[in-house]
Amino acid sequence: MAGVRFENVRKVYESGYVAIQGASFEVRNGELMVLVGPSGCGKSTLLRMIAGLESITEGTLSIGGRVVNEVAPRERDIAMVFQNYALYPHMSVAQNLAFGLKLRRVAREEISRRVAHVSALLALEEMLERLPAQLSGGQRQRVALGRAMVREPSVFLLDEPLSNLDAKLRLSMRAEIARLHRRLGATMIYVTHDQVEAMTLGERIVVLRDGEIQQIDSPAALYDRPANLFVAGFLGSPAMNVFRGRLRNDAEACLELDSGEAPLPLGAVPEKIRALAGRNIAVGLRPEDLRLDAAAPRARSDPPRLIGQLDVVEPVGNEIFVYLRYAGLELVSRTAPRSLPPCGESIALSFDPARLHFFDAQSEKRIVTDPSKNVPR
Repeated sequence: MAGVRFENVRKVYESGYVAIQGASFEVRNGELMVLVGPSGCGKSTLLRMIAGLESITEGTLSIGGRVVNEVAPRERDIAMVFQNYALYPHMSVAQNLAFGLKLRRVAREEISRRVAHVSALLALEEMLERLPAQLSGGQRQRVALGRAMVREPSVFLLDEPLSNLDAKLRLSMRAEIARLHRRLGATMIYVTHDQVEAMTLGERIVVLRDGEIQQIDSPAALYDRPANLFVAGFLGSPAMNVFRGRLRNDAEACLELDSGEAPLPLGAVPEKIRALAGRNIAVGLRPEDLRLDAAAPRARSDPPRLIGQLDVVEPVGNEIFVYLRYAGLELVSRTAPRSLPPCGESIALSFDPARLHFFDAQSEKRIVTDPSKNVPR
């Protein structure tokens, strides 16, 4: 296996469109790294540059310590799994698995060994004589993975391999890929626009927007300490609630909302935030941190509370998403199932000030209140 290193890599097309803006990061040997972002952010372009399917305008790309900017795709020792299975319809599963090895003139005994090994890993032994048309979507995707695995490459590249599967199959295949990575110890780079896939699969995640890297970190760190408002809103389902306004530091810190309605009480916020009184900021709160509360009179020692209007209740089994309106904003709370008032009625919610996220209103970057928990790039 081998690591992959980008050093100030740019991709500019002839039209002048900048697809990648100075990407610099390293995928460690044996790591499963996920590239995530909305459509058009450049994640597939990065993957195709690793594969040699896209040229590099500026910068250096290395695989296993070797600069590969001018190296042909077939000489890079990589294997790629695409969104479409791209199986040969007239070939059996065994023939599909072996085809790439035959083109490379690998010995017949070695081909048989690798096909048998990969078939056992992917539970394909009973399907080796079947044609792709006789397989389910999940089985076809396993064959596509197997075709990459038999090559025993230095790096696996996976370009949205689960997007054509239904929800249940995506869940099982995510687990399959995670198990495969643990067994093989392989270097894998996985591209997806699905933040749930990114959070559940990646050891580290690269978040991209408009060809620029926004943040690189572990899933937990990205969720708990997003570097900016884009990362905060992109990762998490439902998305983070965001309040925008001018910070006031009266007897108790509060946010004078842009809507001009009642200010949002913030409670005991850090001194660094209180010192920003008079400035415009954005305050984020995850749906699970916005708790349904009793509407009893609030004591000074109680957590901050807001009263919203219940709009929609969305049950999803073991939890419910409660959508409400507050001061012209649409908010969502994620909570355990419980009885609620009818839609249109008032509902009280509270939150722990320690769970608030603070961002500069202009740059949209995170305001770091604890240097020991700074946001790495």
